Amino acid sequence: MARAFLFLSALLLLGCSASQQATTPSATAVATAIAAATPVPSATVAPATPSPSASLAVKTREDAIYYTRRDIRVVSWLNAYTGASRENPEVTYEKPNWIVKYTDSTCVDIRPDRSICTMTATVDEVTGRIVTAAQK
Repeated sequence: MARAFLFLSALLLLGCSASQQATTPSATAVATAIAAATPVPSATVAPATPSPSASLAVKTREDAIYYTRRDIRVVSWLNAYTGASRENPEVTYEKPNWIVKYTDSTCVDIRPDRSICTMTATVDEVTGRIVTAAQK
């Protein structure tokens, strides 16, 4: 910012009329002043490279559960199957996805042909999006 200000000041000084140039410093003096005022970096520091996990949306089991609870398919299934394992779903990690499985062992009332009903949601670890949500 200071460098730009000095540069603009030098341009204004050089653009003055002939009568004003007698009282103003020469172009060489202005260039010398700009060079003296410009800080010289002692060492070039490379920017820090982010760790690979910094760009991941889903890093923990809790993150995977959080993203599944935001999906309408999972929410509607949990509302329909009231006996589902809401608080402690089974969560596994299979690179590059998290798999969250909700089970309901009391679903016989809703689906007499099944003794255990499941909702399995696959969460992409980078974006946090639900890749698949399937019920059985």
